[in-house]
Amino acid sequence: MDYLSAMQAITAIQTIKSGGVADLSLAQISNCIINLPDADHNLSRVEFEKVYSLFMKYQRETAKKSYNISSYTETTIAIIRTFDAIAPYELYSGGDPGEFSALLEEIRQSKPLESAPSILPKSVSYAPPKKIGLSFWLLIIAAVGAVIAIAIYFNR
Repeated sequence: MDYLSAMQAITAIQTIKSGGVADLSLAQISNCIINLPDADHNLSRVEFEKVYSLFMKYQRETAKKSYNISSYTETTIAIIRTFDAIAPYELYSGGDPGEFSALLEEIRQSKPLESAPSILPKSVSYAPPKKIGLSFWLLIIAAVGAVIAIAIYFNR
């Protein structure tokens, strides 16, 4: 993903976070929630290669779709689940692993989202997500906000 697309994604996520609707691709979303340098540093070579391969599958999904906060969060959770099935997501989320542990426990123990199979491309295997509580939604919104803040800070 090029720099312009990454900046458009950050702007779109800010719009979504503030209650609006914006267009994003799965490539842009996955690029914002996966930190490959962390994956390379924290995972075994085999795990990293699997994470990288899945990441590259998402990078080919460039068709944009309109998202609101609910659909964006559902999609983000579905993507996180596909990566977490390979290796613990907190090791390459780009954040503090302790920050994400409660959030990920809720994702791992929750009930399937009905829309998740239609969210993901056919090229990506899918493990159904589980029921999501209010605390999870608040944590995911906070995590997205943190990613946006970091991106804005480093792109001044």
